[in-house]
Amino acid sequence: MGLGTLGFMGLGTLGFMGLRTLGFMGLGTLSFMGLGTLGFMGLGTQSFMGLGTLGFMGLGTLSFMGLGTLGLMGLGTLVFMGLGTLGFMGLRTLGFMGLRTLSFMGLGTLSFMGLGTLGFMGLGTLSCMGLGTLGFMGLGTLGFIGLGTLSFMGLGTLGFMGLGTLGFMGLGTLSFMGLGTLGFMGLVTLGVMGLGTLGFMGLGTLGLMGLGTLSFMDLGTLGFMGLGTLGFMWASWVWEHWA
Repeated sequence: MGLGTLGFMGLGTLGFMGLRTLGFMGLGTLSFMGLGTLGFMGLGTQSFMGLGTLGFMGLGTLSFMGLGTLGLMGLGTLVFMGLGTLGFMGLRTLGFMGLRTLSFMGLGTLSFMGLGTLGFMGLGTLSCMGLGTLGFMGLGTLGFIGLGTLSFMGLGTLGFMGLGTLGFMGLGTLSFMGLGTLGFMGLVTLGVMGLGTLGFMGLGTLGLMGLGTLSFMDLGTLGFMGLGTLGFMWASWVWEHWA
């Protein structure tokens, strides 16, 4: 819509609906619906619904519902409902609502609101409100409000509000608001507002407002608002088939 710009291989930025920018290969940040930012490879943070941030590889923190933060690998603390804190690697223990206690290194379990259990180092699971499970080190999954799952280290998927999934390191896809999917390193495609798809590294296509498609690296064509088309290095071919 002429509101932003797109840079390849982390050289520039991409603005969706003129709200935020996207940097590839962990060099920038990505904002969906202008609510937060996402940094890949532990270089940045991710905010879901503008409520908190998530740092990968134990470099940052994660806040659920803006109530607390979570540090991976014993670097931080976790607060559920603002009632206490959690220390990883057996350095601390936490009792939620006086219901249970937690033993680290997979030796015990944690009951949150008496509904589930938590085991670290991929040995157990965590149920928040009894609706999902969480496994660290890419060995398990996390269900937030029981609607999706999250696996670290690119081994699983993340569903926010139960609408889509996210795979890190180009192994999966991301659907925000259940409208499209995003695959890194040109392995899959991205649909903006569920109307089109985008393939990086010339492997796919991008449709803006569902009216046209764009293929990078001379592999396709681009149509904006269905009014015209553009083929990189293939101008004549494009005009013959789309104009």
